[in-house]
Amino acid sequence: MLRDVVGAFLDTVTEREFDAPLLALLAARGFTDVHFLHGAFEFGKDVIAKGPKPLHGDVGSGDPASWTLHQFALQSKAGDMGAPGWREVRPQLDEARLDGLGHPAFDVNLPRAGVLVVTGRLKGAASTQAQSYREQELRWGRPDFEIWDRERLLEWLIEAPEVGLAGISDGPMLSLAGAIDDGTVTLSALERHSRSWLPPVQDTLTAATTPRQEVTARQRRAAVEAAVLVNGLRRYGRLDLASMTALMLLRASWCHALNAAASTDPIPRPEQAAAAIRLFVGCASELLDQVEPVAADPRALLARTVGSPLGHVLYPVACARLVEILGLLGLLTGNTSGPCGRNDLLPPPDRVYDTVATLLRYQPGCSHPIADSFAVSLIAPTLLVAGRDASVARTFLERTAVWIADRYDGTRSGIGLAATGADPRAEIDQLLGGPYEHGPQRRPGSYLATVVTDLATLVPGDDSFYQDVINEFLAVDIFAQLRIADEHRAQWRPDGAGVRFITQVPYRDSAGSMEPVSAHHDNVSQPVSPWDAVALASVVRDRHVVPALRAALTESLAGPSDVSESA
Repeated sequence: MLRDVVGAFLDTVTEREFDAPLLALLAARGFTDVHFLHGAFEFGKDVIAKGPKPLHGDVGSGDPASWTLHQFALQSKAGDMGAPGWREVRPQLDEARLDGLGHPAFDVNLPRAGVLVVTGRLKGAASTQAQSYREQELRWGRPDFEIWDRERLLEWLIEAPEVGLAGISDGPMLSLAGAIDDGTVTLSALERHSRSWLPPVQDTLTAATTPRQEVTARQRRAAVEAAVLVNGLRRYGRLDLASMTALMLLRASWCHALNAAASTDPIPRPEQAAAAIRLFVGCASELLDQVEPVAADPRALLARTVGSPLGHVLYPVACARLVEILGLLGLLTGNTSGPCGRNDLLPPPDRVYDTVATLLRYQPGCSHPIADSFAVSLIAPTLLVAGRDASVARTFLERTAVWIADRYDGTRSGIGLAATGADPRAEIDQLLGGPYEHGPQRRPGSYLATVVTDLATLVPGDDSFYQDVINEFLAVDIFAQLRIADEHRAQWRPDGAGVRFITQVPYRDSAGSMEPVSAHHDNVSQPVSPWDAVALASVVRDRHVVPALRAALTESLAGPSDVSESA
């Protein structure tokens, strides 16, 4: 699952940028007495270290009982290496293994081993020449030599992706890793940190003054940090947050690609975006395995996901996240634009659909969003089930609309639900509070109402359902609210540049005419593919694009097909 993300790091890292991760990797693999020597007097040795290996075999091969302590000398190179590169590095390998100079810690009395570390692959004749060189050295009784290429480094980094952060990690990342360890990490904290992965906004002073290498470093850091965070979240059982972190990497990948293209036209999906989606698929598929057995049993789901005295609040939160993530996974299984790149990674479409539909039918928490921040949680599951059984989607939206209206009904002491971006304490206060002098005050605006109304126009069927939803919200004086942005500038950030806030979205009385029911339903060109647009709405959480939702529903209706990296 982490292979694509960590592989992207290896494919873009430079030789000197890999120095710190290499030292950390050696420590993680049990090497000791590690020293970095690169410079004018390195004598062919970028790094020296001591570690066990067979007398005639690669590190980690054979019976560990037969391993002996060796003095290693490593020469590191970035990228692929052809025959010319091999001929250039071979004298350095001779010097590294045969010369005892370089550092006082280099033990000339231990058996020696030379290592060529290559973040890419040996290409063409280089592979054959390297094999011939090793056999020749063994025949002559000289110190052993082996190659750590991209595939070996990739396997080791997947086992401990955090070593890739060596030399580039910072305080906020370490704090976030600590929050994962002690179970206090939140979705908002992850999203705020992931903004550091984004490039500067185009045509701004920051963009003009930020060195290109810094922008590239952000993109590379995004891949490694996402791998580390996902790995930690999975280890501590937070597959929901791991899935969302993969979508944050998707945001970073698209923003870097759009900046590099310097165009407002749609562009093909970048490879890093496809890798981020595959990372999401891995996490979401694991979540599917856990949720499927309890999808029809509210008590079992409550016990498995919450198990807390605040279950009456946390249960609907858990339901919202589950149907949101699994809904996105389900839309992927029927997506024709190829966001994943590999069909074999996706679970069977029927299995995902059945689980999501069961959750919507039997888990009341799915239709009880506690705040506007969970409005986007309604989108993916509704689009998924609407593509197969519109009645399930309508029933789900009807229950949700009634729940929202009840929260705003002044005759029932309703004071509304918290706005997007509110902290959890404010969301709970608004949900459980009443119209008291010193408590939270009534809030008439609702992004939830906007999402439900927009989805009501997309679900197949007659116009009466849309009219019922409109009337339900008008009866309790709810103002549908929405944010609109040019994502080339806003970058799917809650605090993005140029975001416009519409305090009261006007809707037509009927959805039966050819005219859009509201201005934000007009067809406009989107920089990303439909599924990506729906997924990125789950990252920013305060806005969505109706034409993209309509296109995602159309793709879902088309059924699964072979997937590629085209947008």
